[in-house]
Amino acid sequence: MTLRVVKPAVTTAAVLLILLLLLPATPTAAQLLLARADMGAALTTSYDDDLHVTVHNHGPDDASGRIDVTLPAGLQLRRLPTGCEGGGATFTCTTDVLLPDSYTTFPVDVAQVARGTQRVEATVAS
Repeated sequence: MTLRVVKPAVTTAAVLLILLLLLPATPTAAQLLLARADMGAALTTSYDDDLHVTVHNHGPDDASGRIDVTLPAGLQLRRLPTGCEGGGATFTCTTDVLLPDSYTTFPVDVAQVARGTQRVEATVAS
């Protein structure tokens, strides 16, 4: 599995550009810290090809978070967990209020329908 984060020069929101190859492997995470919102995001895959979308509040204040995710044509959305809505190639997951240094993870069921590296895009905001 390959995960790569590109840090864009955006001040109000950040975009995670992840190169994601869905193969059974030990999960790894790519994390981006957002100084303005004090929120972070991580996208990982599990051995059964779930996409784990994690939103982390780095503090110092309580905050809720929202992450918008766009799947490439090579990934098919199967099922969204509670807290997420959307369909097709795009969905949004929203957290309840998170205390400082706490996080929540949304396990999204996806299927790889095309071979090769898949690029998943996500934008996180508080």
